[in-house]
Order: sequence, then structure tokens, then C-alpha cells
Amino acid sequence: MGKHSADVPVWSAVRGYVPDPDLEPLPVRPATAEDAGCWVDGVSGFYATVRMVELAVDRGWPITPADRAAVDAYKGPGTTGLDVAEIGQDAENFLNDRIAPLGYEFGWSDGDFMLQSESWWCEVSGDRCWCVEPHKTVA
Repeated sequence: MGKHSADVPVWSAVRGYVPDPDLEPLPVRPATAEDAGCWVDGVSGFYATVRMVELAVDRGWPITPADRAAVDAYKGPGTTGLDVAEIGQDAENFLNDRIAPLGYEFGWSDGDFMLQSESWWCEVSGDRCWCVEPHKTVA
């Protein structure tokens, strides 16, 4: 993942996200290699994205009030997942950019949301070309 520029992390660029200066996000809580494994079990079904967004918020992602309302509405009957999918992508990018330890990435595998090493993702995907160098740089 990484950053588009020195000042604009990926998670903020997906939908032109600009943090609300009135919001006070939780302190960012980075993961460690010991946290690798399944973070959201696929048994959550189509609510798995909501659970992943909640994990990002718990780890310090500053969700906007509009995004919070869309996520909360998605939990109710008769809602669609289009907005939540975009919000989920922002949350996943935040987790990769700010929370995943060096050499690890968050992602989806067989319906589960996982934190795994880059080498694990290479094995699972069968794509070894992007594993030549780590995606992250030490800031």
C-alpha cells in the first residue's frame, strides 16, 4: 500500500477524504506480528465489511459522521452495501497504511479479513512478482 505522497496517505485519497477538524479520533493503535491471523470471520456474511470498519475505527481511523451514518444504516433492513463498500476500502487502506506492521498486510481471503505476512499473501495468491520488495517503507 504505502502513500501517494509524503503527506497524503492512501486511505485519505480513495474518495477525497478530508478529516473533519472537529473530530477527535482514537489514538492509532498499531498491530504487531503477533496479531497476525483472522480479524473478521467470514461467518459475518455481508456484515463482515461493517465489522472491518468498526475494527479500523477502534484502531484510530477517523470516520466521518456521514460515513458513520451510512455504516449504521447498513446494519438495518432494506439498505444497500454500495456506500459501505467504499467506506470499507478506505478503512482497509487505513489499516494497511497505519496499523499493519512492516512486512504484513490486511486483506480478504475466502471471506475472512486477515492480517498476514506479505509472504503468506504471495503463497495464497500464487503471485510472487509483487513480493520482491516490501510494500511499506519505514517512515
